Amino acid sequence: MPTVSEPDGAASAARVPLPACFDLLGRALAERGLFVEIAAGDGAATILRFEWGPVDGSPGVVVREVPFAEILGPASAEAAAELGLADRWLDDAVGLTAAPRDTEALFQAAGTYPPTSRPGLRVLVAPAPYLEAMRRIARGDVP
Repeated sequence: MPTVSEPDGAASAARVPLPACFDLLGRALAERGLFVEIAAGDGAATILRFEWGPVDGSPGVVVREVPFAEILGPASAEAAAELGLADRWLDDAVGLTAAPRDTEALFQAAGTYPPTSRPGLRVLVAPAPYLEAMRRIARGDVP
């Protein structure tokens, strides 16, 4: 099972399974009323925030590309503190600024978190066309 290292990077029995990290992050986001997708691929990750509107004929969902610090930063820091992880655990796991360290681990941990209640996070490994399409939707570049 894919894991995340302790702050000092030491390999030990205290390594935390990546799905447990994502689960805690997803719960923190859901508690804030957020649903965020991290789509990793193409050498880096894209962070998208989905906002659902009323079901009265108005647009059903708005997709926005957001910077890490705006939404994920606080929730990621909470997860790091609770689990004893390095501050960069999420960047290392999904490749927010560079390719993820272990793409196979990320592929295995992809999913919606938490899986048993209202989700706040979806993590996926996406091909370049998906990433480009979602970026265009977020910028409003599509009719």
